[in-house]
Amino acid sequence: MYIECLNKLNHDIHILRFFSNKNSYEDIINWESKFDKSFKSYLNDIVSSWDDVVYKTNEYQNNRFSVLNGIVNPIKYSLRLRKELIRLTKQCIDKSKPDLIWANHFQMSSVVALVNPKVPWLTSHHDWLYKLRLLKKPKSFRNYRQQVKYSFETWIQKKIEIEIIKKSNMTITGSKTELKEIQQEGAQNSFLVPSCFEKVDIPNNKNLSKKKFQIIHLGGVSTTANRIGLENYFKWVHPKIKHNFKDDSELIKIVIIGNMEQASESMKANLSQSLVQCLGYVRNLYKVINPYDIGIIPYDENTGTRTKIALYFAHKLVVIAIKKSVYGFPNLINGENIILIDKLTEMDSVIYSLSKDFILRKKIGENARSTYKSFLTWEKQVPLIDEILENIKQN
Repeated sequence: MYIECLNKLNHDIHILRFFSNKNSYEDIINWESKFDKSFKSYLNDIVSSWDDVVYKTNEYQNNRFSVLNGIVNPIKYSLRLRKELIRLTKQCIDKSKPDLIWANHFQMSSVVALVNPKVPWLTSHHDWLYKLRLLKKPKSFRNYRQQVKYSFETWIQKKIEIEIIKKSNMTITGSKTELKEIQQEGAQNSFLVPSCFEKVDIPNNKNLSKKKFQIIHLGGVSTTANRIGLENYFKWVHPKIKHNFKDDSELIKIVIIGNMEQASESMKANLSQSLVQCLGYVRNLYKVINPYDIGIIPYDENTGTRTKIALYFAHKLVVIAIKKSVYGFPNLINGENIILIDKLTEMDSVIYSLSKDFILRKKIGENARSTYKSFLTWEKQVPLIDEILENIKQN
């Protein structure tokens, strides 16, 4: 998204993308080959240079001073096995001589913070990763030492994330609640940039059924929110959906769009049920979903930015989300462009009610599309990106 906005502002763009090993690089290239046009080929039309670099990871050395080093310099501690990455980043900066560095995601922001370049730089904040570590915390540990280690590394993670936003000249985030938290940590020069996408035109469907609809979930299980959300959906919602629609089950199914290769055995069992369809990656979503289908967000934590909302809205989906999970997303109005529920166990009854009320589904779907067109396209974010860059120049 940011690259397209920078291009529209006529900036000269140089991209540097790092991979920690050859396998991860080949996995990405294989994934990109599934697109009609690869991500890199698409962006090569609008960027001045693009480099993919596979760097070496240092072998771990047991250092009795590691804990102390983590406390004194958490960023350097986190990159102790990635010294090659630091060297290559410095090399790239010396070669391209940028006026501004845009560090995307945590690892590159860590590197740039440690390099401490002479030019301004900003960090794109995509979740508090320490909060995700807390969500992933094992229910039990092999021993007390493992528990202490996990707690220490989570604490280090939080320290690093706070230090990054303080060292950068500016922080941008897609979450209004995380924006407030970032500012409370002392990074006042920060902006909210909603997650958005290219403008999507969807064809008119004159034969749209007022009764028949699908339940849509966007996103594979490689991310924490999608994995936990789908696990909860199949535990608490899907059995009730099957019961509620047992007399006309052919009219409703859940369509899951995204990579499910990392699904656990229990998840694979859920995905093999009769009313579940897994489509993998889909380039043109309008070919497999219809306006006023129901888009679900069964995740129940206020972490991240829920990027799928923009795509749901673009395709006129009626989105049902747990309030807590979308606190950070701007421009949501319950009952107008989205339906918000307090807990997941309410979702099945809301879906059943919507199945009987096409007028309400159409109203919310059309309002969602209007919200998308007004706030959630690249075109609408260009003035904001321009303002951010001007702000950095002045400071």
